[in-house]
Amino acid sequence: AQSLLLYLLAGLGLLVWFWNGRDASSLGFVWPSDANRAWYWSLTILLLLLYGFDLVIGCLLPGRRQIAARRWRKHTPFLPENRVEQMHGLQLAFCAGVTEEIVFRGYLINYFTRLLSGQPLHGAVSPGISGGVIAAIVLTSLIFGLSHLYLGWSDTIKVAVLAIILGFIFTLSGSLVIVIVLHVMIDVAANL
Repeated sequence: AQSLLLYLLAGLGLLVWFWNGRDASSLGFVWPSDANRAWYWSLTILLLLLYGFDLVIGCLLPGRRQIAARRWRKHTPFLPENRVEQMHGLQLAFCAGVTEEIVFRGYLINYFTRLLSGQPLHGAVSPGISGGVIAAIVLTSLIFGLSHLYLGWSDTIKVAVLAIILGFIFTLSGSLVIVIVLHVMIDVAANL
């Protein structure tokens, strides 16, 4: 049911995108650009280090592991507990990684960038950072974080921070490829 809702939401975003005469590359379905390569790869490494550090602190240290386990059982009783549920969890991780990146990074960052900077709503936003782009990244990241409120406030804030980094990676690279792969990796790690 969750996957179906995510696919429908992404499908609606794609329908609106293509209905308005935009192509897939303007949404971010392209290989990352060479411009800003050092910046978006640096941010990718930073995101992986931050997430890895959070995993180590929250799950691998003995005292914190029990606290994290109690918190996760309380806030996310739907996480997998056996092999069959893990397979469903992996499918949902892939689904969420792809669909949420299409909606939040691809569609909404483009839309809010135009809306907040007074640009016409048609065409692609070129890779790079401006005031409208920063505002769009922050706004979409807050919405994305709040959509994960079921995890509790501390994890909602972590999700919003990760979303900000993903937003900058997307904007600097002009590509959804990197952020989809990162999102899927994060969700798979959370389901193991």
